[in-house]
Parts: sequence; structure tokens; C-alpha cells
Amino acid sequence: MERRNPRIAHALFWDVLALLGLSCYEFAIRLDDIAGEIKMVSHLIADGRLTWTAFLTTYMWDLNSFPAAGYMLLCILLALWVMISRRTRRACAFMIAPAAALTALGFSMHTSIFGETVKTIKMLPVVVLLALCVAHVALRPRRKPQPEGEPRRRLWPEPPAEELPQPDQPVRHRRSDRHRAA
Repeated sequence: MERRNPRIAHALFWDVLALLGLSCYEFAIRLDDIAGEIKMVSHLIADGRLTWTAFLTTYMWDLNSFPAAGYMLLCILLALWVMISRRTRRACAFMIAPAAALTALGFSMHTSIFGETVKTIKMLPVVVLLALCVAHVALRPRRKPQPEGEPRRRLWPEPPAEELPQPDQPVRHRRSDRHRAA
């Protein structure tokens, strides 16, 4: 399962590069939104209308920026993992579960201001990553047909054949054999 299809590995690289760029951009935007929301909440806390515990337990998760920033951070981590890995079939087998989880999580999140179209465009690299990983694991590389005249390649060398004495050669015994016979 260690073999690697160069076409799929190349497509994985470019897809992950797009995912990394898009996720970093979206994460930076979400961090800017979070900074504004924390500034607003700090004014509400200073006025006494809200407490930090109430904000951290309930209101923070109602805002779209916090879960979206966490999701984008997970996408960045997945993209970095794929970039660092060798993109073999075994590595893709391990990447299927996180990619499927991020795909399901991304489609279950609340939509942004721009709606479903932008959400679908943002999710496209994750979906393509999942599809490429599944294809890489499912498709086996073609084996080259072996010519009829060539012997099969073995994993270990053949043991040497014992040399039998020729009829015209004298039989040589070991010293230990001569002493036993006498």
C-alpha cells in the first residue's frame, strides 16, 4: 500500500495549496471579526450588561466568527499535514477521516452573509481533497506485465545449489570425516 500515483499526488498538492491559501485568508478575516466582537463585548462587560462567563459559555458560540475561525484553523492544520506528508496511498487512507469530518462540519455550519454560494466555493477544496484521497486509496497502480522469458524477481536470493563431485574428480573428505572413518 506504499505505492503512490504521481498524478493524484500532484493534484493533491495543488488542491491543498488552494485550501491552505483560502483557509489562511478566511482565518485572517475571522480573526479581524473576532477582535471587533471582543471589543464590543468588553464594552458591554464594562457597562455591566454582560459577564465574561456568560459570554464564553453562551454568546460566543452564537456569533459566527468563533466557530468559523476554529474550522478554518482545522483546515489549515489538515492542509499542512497533507503538504508535509508524502501523499502515498497509506497517508491518504489516514487523511480520509479528517477530510470527511471537516467536509461534514463545513456543510453543517451557519452560512455567512453571502449565503450558500460562497460557502460552497469555500468548501470545494476540502471536498476535492476528500475525493482525491478516496480515489488514491481505491485505485491500485497498474502492474507492468512481466515478459515471458524473464524469471520472476524474488524477495531474497536463491540458496546456492550444493556442488556434487564430478566422477573424474577425487572425493575430498573433511578432516573430521577421515578421523571418524578410521
